[in-house]
Amino acid sequence: MGSCCPKPSTKIVKVGTSQAGVIGLDEILKKAMDEGLTEKSALENELVALARDHGNYIASSAEGAYKEALLREFREYCRQQQPPAR
Repeated sequence: MGSCCPKPSTKIVKVGTSQAGVIGLDEILKKAMDEGLTEKSALENELVALARDHGNYIASSAEGAYKEALLREFREYCRQQQPPAR
C-alpha cells in the first residue's frame, strides 16, 4: 500500500570535506527563494532552519559548513531559475 504523500527527495551535497544527503533540498531552496531574503547571515540561518524542519540532522559543530553548502546550492538554484539572457 502506498503512502498518501510522496517522500521528499534526498540529494547529495558537499558539506565541508564530506558529502551529506539533504532531505527535501529542492523544497528548501524554493521556500527560501520565495521568502526573498537577501542578507547573507539571515539567508544562511533560514536555510539551516528549513533543512532542520525537513528532518535533516545538522550538528551544531557542522552548522558553519552546512551554511556554506546550502548557500552555494541556493545560489546555483537561483541561477537556474533565471530566464536565459538574450
